[in-house]
Amino acid sequence: VLWHPCESGKSFLREMNALEPLRRDDFHIVAGAPVETSDFVISARAAEEIRRVVLAETTSRCIGERTLIVSRGDRVISERLRTHLNGDNVEWQTTDEQESLLDVDPLWATLPEHTMECIVAWLCAPSPTLAPFEVMHEPQSAIVTREAGRFAVHERIVEIGPEKLFGIVSEPVGDIQGPLVVMFNAAIEEHTGPSRLWVDLSRRWAGFGMRSVRFDLRGLGDSPWLARQLDSEFYFAEWLDDVLVVARELNPDDASNSVLIGLCSGAYWAIEAALELRARGVCVINPPMYIDALHSVRKLETSSRPLIRKVGNRLKNLVKRRWFFAKHPWMAAAAWHVTRIFLPSAYSEDILANLADDKTDLLLFYGIEEIWPYNRIPFFRSLDFRRLTGSSSRRIEFVPGLDHGMHRAEGRSRAIEILDQYVLENFGGITGNVDFGPISIEES
Repeated sequence: VLWHPCESGKSFLREMNALEPLRRDDFHIVAGAPVETSDFVISARAAEEIRRVVLAETTSRCIGERTLIVSRGDRVISERLRTHLNGDNVEWQTTDEQESLLDVDPLWATLPEHTMECIVAWLCAPSPTLAPFEVMHEPQSAIVTREAGRFAVHERIVEIGPEKLFGIVSEPVGDIQGPLVVMFNAAIEEHTGPSRLWVDLSRRWAGFGMRSVRFDLRGLGDSPWLARQLDSEFYFAEWLDDVLVVARELNPDDASNSVLIGLCSGAYWAIEAALELRARGVCVINPPMYIDALHSVRKLETSSRPLIRKVGNRLKNLVKRRWFFAKHPWMAAAAWHVTRIFLPSAYSEDILANLADDKTDLLLFYGIEEIWPYNRIPFFRSLDFRRLTGSSSRRIEFVPGLDHGMHRAEGRSRAIEILDQYVLENFGGITGNVDFGPISIEES
């Protein structure tokens, strides 16, 4: 199935660059540099290889035994491509839903449900070419990297817990040192992390002797689908259970000897899991400004008192309005600070202070744009800096240029460098006198 195919790699990259200004104001193109979008970071080498692809010059006119091409109704497909991709087993369809999916701010994007139904119907249609086949046994583990002066890195696929969560464990071929590092989804991204960051970091840390797991929460990525719809893209209470099960199953002797790493909504669940486990450490990137509200709502809705549970469910319905919290995070945070005045102290907590009470090491990253809507006014920036750094029990890093999804090269590289050194020094037993070497993320 070719859904809205670009005729060449060059046109694909041009379209990505054209769409990106809809998502952020400061986007600019640098010749010869990696292509940075809100979804992917494409290295300069990968971009060059993509540019070489031209669909009208493929060696075979028939890409598969059956081929469906879904083009945009508001775009013209060249006669050259139509002629090249033509045949008895090639079917062309059009869709009018791409504009509302791609040509708008992602917050207001609409799923192309009719187009997806058409594709499913086409895939499920009876065909004389269908034939039974046998799935060959594939190895579930492999040595993925070998670098001079470091451990070889072994990876294995695992199914974890009663939900059979999909995960990949990266570990050294040799003695394991330090805690288990646990990484998982941000919103609906897969276990690979933003632009495969969790892959790069887990393999790098395994080379220094640490063990990591990256996994998909239930209903996401390669983990089993749910029988019912998710509550929302970031508030599904059972996801906390998933993180706890993974830490306890892979670290049965001492689940608290874990370091949890998360981005955005994953940062919130990492903090909640760290509280439950009394974890050794937690490193979070751009957690929601209203994490205290999420934490209190979870406590309210699980209360043994019916009235308290009712209040929790009412507040949960407000929290589930993802568009409001994403579009107006500071309005949401302000509304919560007013609401918490009327709640008993047991249900109104400072979740980061609770981590400090548990002696959990905390590294917290924020982009400047994340922490205050008027961040360009020095007075307000200094106020917010004092608010977040008021406790010495946590390390806060305000990273210039760090966007919410970690896709801009400057802020992303700086944050990765800090995170990498922090984990290796504090949990991997690697002293500052050791040359860490460069972080290989360019070709991911």
